[in-house]
Amino acid sequence: MPTYSVICCERKFSKRFRLYEHCLKHLNPDHFKCELCDKTFTDSDGLQSHRWFIHTPVSERPFKCDVCGDAYVKEYLLKAHMDRHLDKERKTHTCDSCGVTYTTLPQLKAHQQNVHGAMSDWVCDVCAKGFAHRALLERHRLTHTEEGQRSLKEQCEKCHKWLINRTSYLRHRKLCGNSTGPAKCDLCEHVSVNAHALSVHKKLNHTDRPKYACQYCGKEFKKQLRLKEHEANHAGIVLYKCPFCPRECNSSSNMYTHKKTAHAEQWAAVVAAKHSK
Repeated sequence: MPTYSVICCERKFSKRFRLYEHCLKHLNPDHFKCELCDKTFTDSDGLQSHRWFIHTPVSERPFKCDVCGDAYVKEYLLKAHMDRHLDKERKTHTCDSCGVTYTTLPQLKAHQQNVHGAMSDWVCDVCAKGFAHRALLERHRLTHTEEGQRSLKEQCEKCHKWLINRTSYLRHRKLCGNSTGPAKCDLCEHVSVNAHALSVHKKLNHTDRPKYACQYCGKEFKKQLRLKEHEANHAGIVLYKCPFCPRECNSSSNMYTHKKTAHAEQWAAVVAAKHSK
């Protein structure tokens, strides 16, 4: 039996139910709106998933972790969570430059880019920020629009506070409801709300981070890539050449900005081709 499709808003629908829900969204943009937080979705599946993952109390989530007590609404989520516990015990991805080990390849790539100046595989076409893999870039691109920023927000199940993204949510969850009380830093006068916050404070303020000094003038940089670009100016060499014109420079950010603004159409075609893969 042949299958027929209907195209609306450049989307193809082969199931009557999906087309029906799409039409409902046209008639009423708020048709699939969460009654608890006013967040809207494109279809009933998105709304249902949101209710499960955001508004289901922890006490009612059936799949619980025996190691840390976290609870999930789906068994596959618990399995993925347990795999992360195992990964922490068997770190398998090692940095060739410094020997630091990580549980996942994206973590290793992020380390190599942030610490050792490795080039990014995925770069934002708006702000030229680099990422270790495509999923991180896609999530980052949402931050450049108001609608995208709203879609990234997550709500704490304990205090119902809204956080700007998943990272903020996970950081907040470690602190929310923590009853260990204030903790004073033994290296300065700072007082944190609890022991976890104190460990974050000490890591940011009292840990020696590697700095890379220019061999020509001694100026220090936090990233090897910035040092490389700086020393290229001293040495009189060119690191980046525009593929569309004779423009040359030694700043990856400036080159991305140049291609995006001076060659908008050609740059958009390159980005579209890359994201279509």
